[in-house]
Amino acid sequence: MKAKIELRPLVLKNKESFQPEKLLVNANDSLGNPVPLELFGLSGEVNLTRPGVYQITIDFTDPVSNQHIEEKTSVTVLS
Repeated sequence: MKAKIELRPLVLKNKESFQPEKLLVNANDSLGNPVPLELFGLSGEVNLTRPGVYQITIDFTDPVSNQHIEEKTSVTVLS
């Protein structure tokens, strides 16, 4: 089995709070076990006061294979 992250895009209204965990659909290590939230890294910024589309990368290192896994998604902030 291959380690993976499955993400979804997120749409937020202006000044609504950004909760990165809402981007995550599913994540498993190479044995098929769920990956705990504390193992994830996040890069990218979301400005909640400025409408636009922001790119976010979420990653983790598979504790079994030591492989670095990352996926990208978007957060859209509406006015």
